[in-house]
Amino acid sequence: MSTSLAELCQALGFPPSIYHRLEPVWSELTVGYDSSVIPEYLTFEGFGKYYAGTGGPASLLAQASEVCKILQSNEFLRLYAHLLHWGSFCTAPVIDYGLDRRVPLLDFADFPAVEPVLGRLSGVFDLLLAVSALPLIEKKFSSCGIPVSYARANGQWIGASLRLDKDGYPLHNFAQLNWLRLSVEGRLFRLGRLEFLLHPYPQWVPAIYCSGDQLAVLCRDGWLLDSSGRRAAAGDADTYCTRLTYTADTVTGTPIRPDGVALPTESLTLDLRRWQALAPGWAMIPSVHIPTGGGMYPELVKDSLQQAIDFFRRYFQLEVPFFVCCSWIFNPAWEELLPESNLAHFARNVYLLPGWPPTGKEGLMNVFGRNDPDYSSYPTTTSLQRAFHRLFASGRRLCSGGMFILSRDVERFGTQPYRGGLKK
Repeated sequence: MSTSLAELCQALGFPPSIYHRLEPVWSELTVGYDSSVIPEYLTFEGFGKYYAGTGGPASLLAQASEVCKILQSNEFLRLYAHLLHWGSFCTAPVIDYGLDRRVPLLDFADFPAVEPVLGRLSGVFDLLLAVSALPLIEKKFSSCGIPVSYARANGQWIGASLRLDKDGYPLHNFAQLNWLRLSVEGRLFRLGRLEFLLHPYPQWVPAIYCSGDQLAVLCRDGWLLDSSGRRAAAGDADTYCTRLTYTADTVTGTPIRPDGVALPTESLTLDLRRWQALAPGWAMIPSVHIPTGGGMYPELVKDSLQQAIDFFRRYFQLEVPFFVCCSWIFNPAWEELLPESNLAHFARNVYLLPGWPPTGKEGLMNVFGRNDPDYSSYPTTTSLQRAFHRLFASGRRLCSGGMFILSRDVERFGTQPYRGGLKK
């Protein structure tokens, strides 16, 4: 007799909320499931084959072997692993916004550690599920004619994630496991130190125009700005709403300086007979993502950008006009608090943008592995963590920032190519 959802939740000690989360997708995820078959990704041999390329410590192999032995005899754990693997990586997305954003059937972050069954080994169970994505990534890349070495490079995200501590359970730190789904879909690529996600021109990127070597950057219509020229949150006081207007021959909007500061008291009008959009709205524009792991040295950043230009040209026949990024890494505070850091160097060598509206939690999961408001208990081990604490003490809100860099300017990375001021 097949296992019911109620039996599964009882055996694994899950609360009613998990039952209700799984109930709508139970039939879809269990169709064709055979409890007598142990998939390769739940065997120690299958795990070891792919784990070696993640950069994770060899000391975990003994624990992984122990968990694999438990899985052989525990049908409830095997079924739960199947649900998460298929719901995260294999089924069609429950919401599909095309190449811009897809929401998997299951979000790994919604589910608790299997601590009632595995205790302190519950994080190793999560690790097995993360590694289970790697053969799928290799298969997808191979079908696209992309060498397997690139697929294996994407596995480094797992090794970096092992260094975080999400909730006190060792290794239970894959709240962002669905990030690997982007690699399974053949859209995310690790090229050196950086990752690159291929998608259409993001809507958060401002309107960028060029005239020869000159650049002009205008806020999108309807952005809320604070008095300092940064993005404001809904409900903030003293905000300004930007407007971007067009005529047959002109575009008028709020300009953005190369240091990411918008100028809400100024208006810039461009003659469209002389200024051209840097790329059409339907263009494919890779966004840059900075995996956890440190060591973001300027020469490695430049090398990754150079690799990306060649990679997309070779495997996608795509001439990338520019790269974009929106991240906590481009919080303007880091140039002030960590002026000699790799973060600050990165920021000074790209054209900065105001970023997304702030939530006040930007970067916490990446740096501390948590985002609860008990900041006093956050560690102060690294210089970056200590800089966060100085921000906490100052009362300033955490925020993100954006950036772009033209492909033609990547060779000049390291010379601050945009800090000459806004050209009108």
